[in-house]
Amino acid sequence: MTSRSRTIAGVSAVAAGFAVYDTVPFAASTGWLVADGTSIAAPLVAGMYALAGNPAPGTFPNSYPYAHPGDFHDITTGSAGSFSAGPGYDAPTGVGTPDGVNGLRSSDPYGSHRRVPAPLRKMETAGRPRTPA
Repeated sequence: MTSRSRTIAGVSAVAAGFAVYDTVPFAASTGWLVADGTSIAAPLVAGMYALAGNPAPGTFPNSYPYAHPGDFHDITTGSAGSFSAGPGYDAPTGVGTPDGVNGLRSSDPYGSHRRVPAPLRKMETAGRPRTPA
């Protein structure tokens, strides 16, 4: 990709074959159905942003993934239309799929951006770490 402009996808999410229970009639029926794509990916990513906690004042959360591409699993194969995935940022997959929520924060809870160790990630509550007792 020669442009430094954002294209369509900022991040990706694995969103295929999710079972969803729908109480609102769709195609004259309700109940279980299988959903894919943006219908699943958008709420997944929104939920991850919520788990990441409140954004820092005066920042733009949509820019966080681009500042921390190392916190995402790069997708290097596949395509969407005439665009193909490759190493680094690309049109169909953006910076990749989130590896936890660190890439969706302006900085980590300790004041400088670095990966939070797995045991501490499990102790996070509402995006804020607790000190072990």
